[in-house]
Amino acid sequence: MIKILAIDDNNDNLVVYRAILKSYYPNCTIITCQSGSEGIETAIKEQPDTILLDIIMPGMNGFETAEKLKQEAKTKHIPIILITAMRDDKKSRIKGLETGADAFLSKPIEEEELIAQLNAMLRIKDAEDKLRKENKELSADIEIKITELEEGNRKMETLLNNLPGFVYRCANNRDWKIEYISEGCKDITGYTPKDFIDQKKINFNQIILPEYRDLLWDKWQEALGRKSVFVGEYPIRNKNGEIHWIWERGRGVFDGDHLISLEGFITDITKQKNAEHLRKESEEKFQKIFEGAPLGIALINSADGQFLQMNFKYCEITGCSKEHLKKINWQSITHPDDIQQDLDQMKLLNTGEITDFTLEKRLTQPNGDCVWITLTVAKVDVQVKGDSCHLAMIEDITQRKNLTEALITAKEDAEKSDRIKSTFLASMSHELRTPLNAVIGFSELINENSNMEDILSFNDIINKSGNNLLALIEDLFDISLIETGDIRIENEPFSIQSMLDEVQFIIKNEQLILGKEEIELKMYVDFGNINPILNSDQNRIKQVLLNLLKNALKFTQWGSVEFGCLESFQNQIPMLKFYVTDSGIGIPPDKQELIFEVFRQVDESKTRIYGGTGLGLTICKRLINLLGGEIWVESEIGKGASFFFTIPVDVDDAKQIHTNGVCQQKLSLKGKTILIAEDDTSSYSYLVEILSREGAQCIRAKNGREAVNYCKTIEKVDLLLMDINMPVMNGYEATKQIKNIKPELPIIAQTAYAMSGDREKILSTGCDLYLSKPVGKNTLLDAINKCFNKNNQLTTVQ
Repeated sequence: MIKILAIDDNNDNLVVYRAILKSYYPNCTIITCQSGSEGIETAIKEQPDTILLDIIMPGMNGFETAEKLKQEAKTKHIPIILITAMRDDKKSRIKGLETGADAFLSKPIEEEELIAQLNAMLRIKDAEDKLRKENKELSADIEIKITELEEGNRKMETLLNNLPGFVYRCANNRDWKIEYISEGCKDITGYTPKDFIDQKKINFNQIILPEYRDLLWDKWQEALGRKSVFVGEYPIRNKNGEIHWIWERGRGVFDGDHLISLEGFITDITKQKNAEHLRKESEEKFQKIFEGAPLGIALINSADGQFLQMNFKYCEITGCSKEHLKKINWQSITHPDDIQQDLDQMKLLNTGEITDFTLEKRLTQPNGDCVWITLTVAKVDVQVKGDSCHLAMIEDITQRKNLTEALITAKEDAEKSDRIKSTFLASMSHELRTPLNAVIGFSELINENSNMEDILSFNDIINKSGNNLLALIEDLFDISLIETGDIRIENEPFSIQSMLDEVQFIIKNEQLILGKEEIELKMYVDFGNINPILNSDQNRIKQVLLNLLKNALKFTQWGSVEFGCLESFQNQIPMLKFYVTDSGIGIPPDKQELIFEVFRQVDESKTRIYGGTGLGLTICKRLINLLGGEIWVESEIGKGASFFFTIPVDVDDAKQIHTNGVCQQKLSLKGKTILIAEDDTSSYSYLVEILSREGAQCIRAKNGREAVNYCKTIEKVDLLLMDINMPVMNGYEATKQIKNIKPELPIIAQTAYAMSGDREKILSTGCDLYLSKPVGKNTLLDAINKCFNKNNQLTTVQ
């Protein structure tokens, strides 16, 4: 809003001014005063935009009022229009301008002229206000900058005077003529800045030790030639004659290619140099202790684990040279399984949560060997080439660890063995007593009052129980032979298909015995390009298949059991892969390795549903390994199990099976005299019962000596059944002597032992055939028939 001050002693004039101004400036504030002094006070207070000032007034006229207004700082910027009664009064106009008036109006006042003058004054006032404001702001900024500059200079001066050294500017000449040098030079050199600048007492080159002057000059000139920074350390002699080491960093000040001067900073490093000397001495002592320590010691970078320094023992334990270790970090030689525990501890160490840690871990040497160590890592206040370090100490505990692990393993094995033994004894007690209970129980029930139907039924049960006992004993015998390494693998060519057909026939009979005829038995064979004649141990392969198939029947209540063999390759080697698959109860994943361990079963509780000793699959695995193959199982609970085993195929050696001659004839034993050398009465009675029913006449010898004597005294002996283990004279010696007496006499050896080498030993004494107890009726008669056919020059079929 516009504000105008009118000063006139005539009130009528003031009324006129107000009327004119209100008509042109409706929103204008008009302030009136009737004296100069009142006008000045009002102007100071109200700060009008323009002042209308009458010249002729009593007391203080317009010229005096204008002059005072222009002298007053608060009003000097306000435009003043002087009003005169004389239009052509040049002297008044000149005097008004000299006092500071900005414009004149003559009475009588014309409205247009007054308004034009006012508009001009208002424009001038507005422009001056803006300019004044800008000048004020600029002045304030300048004031601030000046203050800041003064403060900066003060700080710089304080900084320069309090630096642990001094700054300088000097000429590039041999005297290093000083142009400026800070106060800090006195503390280091003993000389004041004035001493260096005047050069009356000293110049800077003089305090440098003579042997370093030319060296520094050349070095500085070379740096200046490249316009690069120069840095150096050198000794000076201070004012008191003391040697001080200083560190200097400087540069040249150039105008284009013209060197103006040198500027730089110098600080006293005497203490650092002395400390470095002490450090070197300490390092040498440390190095001697370090290298001679009985523990492996290394300094590693705390940030990345890089090896920085290590002693001989550390290299010896890790198997790495110092050169190799310095190229890697600790993770590179740590066993993968042990890295995480190390990282976790290192994190705690680096974050300051711990100051050291100790742990046991494994190191992998370059040759692949694993070394157990005790590792201790601690923070140390040491740096190697500027890198913060941790101290790592290691001790080889491999021998101790192996011994501890061996003791733990032995303890665990003993405990495991004890558990297995307990489980086995309980299982074996059950498996032995159950069939024995049937044999003994039903044997007692057979007497003269028993009818034939009961006798046949009881006999069938006794026979089955006896066979179960025999199977158990054979399993125990097999596992014993396997464990002692006495089992023998006898490779002969045989027809795979014939063997599978025989297995299928046996299992179908097993189904009838178990009452599981509803389970579908399937066989599948695909030889591919493999010869169907395999050169391997047929009996052992058949034993494994029968064991797996009987297990499949045992654990399958409905569905099917499938077995067979397929062409397979392992590392491009041809193999036969046999399999047995069932739809039974399945095997849990955590038991699929355990079931192949001796005496172990899926269910080892006392309340288990399925019987067994836990030997069958162990025997299968060991036999397959002996045959050069592998065995494994794939199973899901409730979805059955699939057992697989492979047998290597020797393509070049596979041969066709040949038969020798015609089928052997079954001869009658009537009129035949058979000498039975057997010390056990029950066994003798059993043999006599079989042979008598076939019409043979039997003679008993209770030991080997009696058998030899009978052969000497009795002319007609057609065949000799020789027990190997007898008192007085065993079967081996008796057979040798009898063969000297009767070379053509057929001798069939029978023994309760079946160790590796027994067969060869027995046959080498002269025995014609070899039978293992218990001997079945058909097996015995087949063997006798074979001997008689052989003596009658009849060929036989195996």
